[in-house]
Amino acid sequence: MKYKIISLILACYGVIGLSIVLFTELASPMVYVIATSLYVLIPTYGAWGVWHQKRIALITSMLLFISQSIRLVDKHSIMPHISPITVSFPITDFSQGSGYLIDCFAIAMFYSLAWLLKEQTNKKH
Repeated sequence: MKYKIISLILACYGVIGLSIVLFTELASPMVYVIATSLYVLIPTYGAWGVWHQKRIALITSMLLFISQSIRLVDKHSIMPHISPITVSFPITDFSQGSGYLIDCFAIAMFYSLAWLLKEQTNKKH
């Protein structure tokens, strides 16, 4: 059941990510490719893989969420600072228009996926 719940969250993340990519004006085609892979393809693959309890999908999803846990928000950044589902808090001063956000949702997802990976590893041994 826990695999299915995490898989459902990842699927929602991918669907929301798809709508963000489709309806947001991004800077260039390369940014569209990066945003599509980060916010649509990897979460969708993760949702499928977690549902089927695939180890590589768990690891891939963990890498996605650990990379999203602390983000730079800057108008000159190549990467869009959007995230489909986020609970972010600033950890630096935004008075100059840029700073860092810590995303508690991404950290919680990372730990949830790590817990599933640990549980799966313990089952096999």
